Amino acid sequence: MIIKLKLQYLSRGFIWFLAGVILLWLAVEIYKPYEGFVKAPLMVSIPAGSSASKISKILNSQGVVHYPLFFQWYARFCGATESLKAGEYQFS
Repeated sequence: MIIKLKLQYLSRGFIWFLAGVILLWLAVEIYKPYEGFVKAPLMVSIPAGSSASKISKILNSQGVVHYPLFFQWYARFCGATESLKAGEYQFS
């Protein structure tokens, strides 16, 4: 009985620890400052009618964002999914 209770508390502690590590990593990744590009400025074209998912995939393929799913979540969290615009964007 005592061993079973200890394992239950260890499992809960591990889950809280793991959740904390994940949240810390997520916070670091989201608020990491933009490092810029070493090469010449990068032009990215976003087609009209692109969803947040499509835009995140385009930005990821061009090396602008590292985690497209986080970009989508952040856009939803901030309420920006409807205000994302098509066009040509320069990243330097």
